[in-house]
Amino acid sequence: MNKSYFLEEKVFPLESERLDEMQQTFGEISDAMAKFFGDDIIISGMKNENGMITDGYFVAQGRIIKFKKSKFQPYIQIHKETIRTDAVIENKKEFFDVYYREWGECASNYKKDTEHYYFDRFQYADTALYGEKKYGTGEQWTGKYWLNNEKIYWKTLDFGRISSSKYLSNPIPGLKLVIKVEGFGCDLQNGVAVNHIQFQPRLENSYYPYYKAPYNYTTFPASFSFGATFKVTGHSAEVTYAANENGRAQNYLTVYYTK
Repeated sequence: MNKSYFLEEKVFPLESERLDEMQQTFGEISDAMAKFFGDDIIISGMKNENGMITDGYFVAQGRIIKFKKSKFQPYIQIHKETIRTDAVIENKKEFFDVYYREWGECASNYKKDTEHYYFDRFQYADTALYGEKKYGTGEQWTGKYWLNNEKIYWKTLDFGRISSSKYLSNPIPGLKLVIKVEGFGCDLQNGVAVNHIQFQPRLENSYYPYYKAPYNYTTFPASFSFGATFKVTGHSAEVTYAANENGRAQNYLTVYYTK
């Protein structure tokens, strides 16, 4: 980064070259940050507090834009204000310096030929860089999109204690596509998880992909003897333990999906 030693000289030459140097330096930093985060990223602020979106900054079209506090609406609209400063030099020839500043605000709709974006297409920088950090039983956006540009959500289903099987009705309203499911069961002994078991997916033809080393997802008929399986559909979720497998005190499925 360039450095200008303002305070180390008795007279600092504040000329157009210095101003251009400063503008280039800050511009390069801003452009680098915008490229690092990528478009449609909120890099600071812009939190929804009682229906008001707070001040902040976001990235759109490869540039960092200030957001002014405004009431939550479905669109972010970009405003531009052009500022013109006229001056006269010694030979009386006029010249002018034209620049503009821009900012974003929420809007209920958009005007033609005005730059605008859906608010919900943006994701926060920490989510974009690291993903959601905390498992939860509520629906969360992963910060990612599926192949058709639909958002990918995730949530953890808490089945509680299961003796042999348990069925949850419509645990994910509006579910369209199940992308991935991870699940396990365990008991607790003095606050420590024991008897851990990993759930495997159940096929629609009543055959069970079943894992037991060293075999690796070999299919067994419905009368499988050990292990546990899961099934997630648009209307239900179910975990079933095998006939010779004891149930567990705590059972969870984490589902990644679109809706």
